[in-house]
Amino acid sequence: MATKLKLLPYILLLIHSVIIGLSYIFVKLSMQYAETFDVLAQRFSLAFLCCAIYNLLRRPDMRFTRRDLIRLLPLGLLYPISFFLLQIFGLRYASAMQTGLVTSVAPVITLIFARYLIQEPIRRRQVIGVLVAVAGVVLLQLMNLSQAEVGESVGFLLVFLSVFVMSLNIVLTRAYTKDYSWEKITTYIITLSWLVFNAIALGRHLVLGEWGSFFWPLLSPEYLLVLAFLGILSSFGTSLITAYALSQVASVPVAVFASFSPLVTIISSIWILREPVGWYHLVGGLMITLGALITNLSKAKRSTDGLHERNLSG
Repeated sequence: MATKLKLLPYILLLIHSVIIGLSYIFVKLSMQYAETFDVLAQRFSLAFLCCAIYNLLRRPDMRFTRRDLIRLLPLGLLYPISFFLLQIFGLRYASAMQTGLVTSVAPVITLIFARYLIQEPIRRRQVIGVLVAVAGVVLLQLMNLSQAEVGESVGFLLVFLSVFVMSLNIVLTRAYTKDYSWEKITTYIITLSWLVFNAIALGRHLVLGEWGSFFWPLLSPEYLLVLAFLGILSSFGTSLITAYALSQVASVPVAVFASFSPLVTIISSIWILREPVGWYHLVGGLMITLGALITNLSKAKRSTDGLHERNLSG
């Protein structure tokens, strides 16, 4: 039983990587039906509904003081608000495959943040694994730069900024889980995102004086399916998994597990969006996966987990 509990965070992180890998495809699809802010407002309305149902069934402690609301604000502004804004606007210019591959640089940024912001111990094999993964990213980027247009370069920049936001969020969430439950953190960031994105979307329609474009997409079964994935799995599900996993394991393994998502993105981009794929996509993706395996399957993982279990119990 104890072994199963230790494996649970890693199983959830693998599921998280698959969801993230597919999310780029579904964001691309959503933009065929609705405007950017409308998609964000509707997906987080659904995520908020899921969060409310979850809290009604589980009944966790959801009491927030004024100090809690202020202290958690940077976390909510980073993720999901800033992250999803940068991601969705980046996807306007970059392909889903390129976006997924760019985000795989997150482990090295998280490694730096974790080391210098919360003094999280870093093992030599973790560094090697991250470097192998980053080498794969560099290969992909060098090949893409020779073919990228101005619009794609803007998309790369926005997506790369979203990676910084995601990495900083991982490290901060790890620190916040010492004082707040993962359920409380998830509820806060989902609620804040629901309020902000709906205020922007509804305010925009109020200024324009038209509401049809906000509601018409909801009549499409295809869009509802896309919205269900983005709202339930990509927004609520990943937020819950991230907060829970970071209360159990260190920041860097969480980030490196996300390196599996580019492979999911490559396969789904070819299969669903029919995007072209080059040899460097496959080689770079394999290097990224190898880096993730080196980091997470090394003997150092066991001692790192033990160290953090002692920190949490102390």
